[in-house]
Amino acid sequence: MNEAVSLHANAAELLGAENIQLKETIATLRDVLESNNAASAQRTADACMALEREVSQLKKTISEIRQTMDALHADHVEQLFVMKQECAKEVGQYQQNIAKLRARLEVNIHESIQRGHAEHMKSSAEVMQLQDTIVALREALERKQ
Repeated sequence: MNEAVSLHANAAELLGAENIQLKETIATLRDVLESNNAASAQRTADACMALEREVSQLKKTISEIRQTMDALHADHVEQLFVMKQECAKEVGQYQQNIAKLRARLEVNIHESIQRGHAEHMKSSAEVMQLQDTIVALREALERKQ
């Protein structure tokens, strides 16, 4: 029986030592896990902060792009307005030139008609004079015969 008690005591002692070792291993594992969790949490927090900085920078860049686009749009609209005014001015000048050319053409047509009429009248008078001359020459020729 002594032997059984001794074996039991040895087994209890071994179990106690193993229990202490298991508790230490569990504590070490718990420390490692907490350390890993803390490191992981820190990396996650760092990554989140980096992402927040990137998002903030992107928002700033987008805002700058919008401002630039608005400025370009406003400048483009102003340029178009100026171009429209210049075109309207040119169209007005062309219309004035067309009106002047039309008036000059009407005057030229009227003068040409008047010259044509005057030349026709002059030609008609010359034809009548030639007819009178022909008649007079015939009469003179008939008298001589």
